[in-house]
Amino acid sequence: MGESGEEKGKYDWKKLIRSQKKALSILIVAAIIAFIGFFLVFVWVIEISPYGGGGDWNLGQWALSSVIDFLFFSIVLELLLVGAPAAVFFGVFGYLWWTNLSDEVKEEFKALDKESKKKRRNNRAYQGGGGSFGTFILICIMVAIDGNWTTTFGALPYSYFFYAWAFGMMWVGIIIGIPIAIAVCIWYLTKKKKE
Repeated sequence: MGESGEEKGKYDWKKLIRSQKKALSILIVAAIIAFIGFFLVFVWVIEISPYGGGGDWNLGQWALSSVIDFLFFSIVLELLLVGAPAAVFFGVFGYLWWTNLSDEVKEEFKALDKESKKKRRNNRAYQGGGGSFGTFILICIMVAIDGNWTTTFGALPYSYFFYAWAFGMMWVGIIIGIPIAIAVCIWYLTKKKKE
């Protein structure tokens, strides 16, 4: 009874996550599949798009009209092939999951949602964007490793920079993701032993 609101909120989240493990696992797997689908469709769009010569144009061959056409073409295909199926799945799954919850659990979710909205409002001032700079540095590192540091932009196809980014993200995922996965497994196994 003497718990503060913040401690109660943390406890509720843990309890709710434990009680909804199966649904959370399905959502995580579906989100990973959707991300992989998004990535594969974008690679496919690069390869088949009439705008960009199937990935062979260099940066000097692009015009503003071809950039807009390429973006429109890729957005339409992403929405049709990934966005619409994902929206249908998440919508149907979310509806079925919510309707099968007990009234008590629904009330807990609503209370926690209100609490998280208050926290988000208070934290907006501290949010920054370092992602663009990090992406630029990542592409620079991959281009340098590939030996194209002094190659002019016009000599490289535009798809090269996308693939450099993709391989960079893959290596970042391996270098950071594997230790995190090992740490989470160790934490989980030690926690299970204590219980």
